[in-house]
Amino acid sequence: LVINNSTGSGGIHGNNPDEMIIEHCGSACLGNYPIVVTSQSTIYNSWGILGATEDFWTGGTAGTGSHNASEDGTSGTDYPTGDVTLTTIADHFTNPTANPATADFTLKAGSNLIAAGTGSETVDIAGDTRTGTADIGPFNYASGGIIPQASHHYRNNTGSGL
Repeated sequence: LVINNSTGSGGIHGNNPDEMIIEHCGSACLGNYPIVVTSQSTIYNSWGILGATEDFWTGGTAGTGSHNASEDGTSGTDYPTGDVTLTTIADHFTNPTANPATADFTLKAGSNLIAAGTGSETVDIAGDTRTGTADIGPFNYASGGIIPQASHHYRNNTGSGL
């Protein structure tokens, strides 16, 4: 999970000349592009939000992937299979902000990200077991409980992202 409260170029960069697999990730970024993915990369079950320009950017040469989500619908431009548009991000996350001190990207009940993923990832970023159909993003939805803030894994980056 990347939270970038700077206005740099972005959060998750999958534009490495070598193959990169991005799965069950999330990027809340005030920069231009929360997620940058090119033809060498594969991206599944991930979301990008708060981008100043586009939430997902491929430069027109997308790699492979599916079951992603964005606030502005750009995740579905190059990866339409299983795409979810997060029209109102506050409906999906506990406290969606680019401030790492207060952000909480655990899923809310009723989020379209719940059971919208693909694949067989068995453990989420907090160490919780994933069961049934995968959720999109780093956190598995846990009904009846919120993962404590101390269990979250954030990176506050003032540069160009991860």
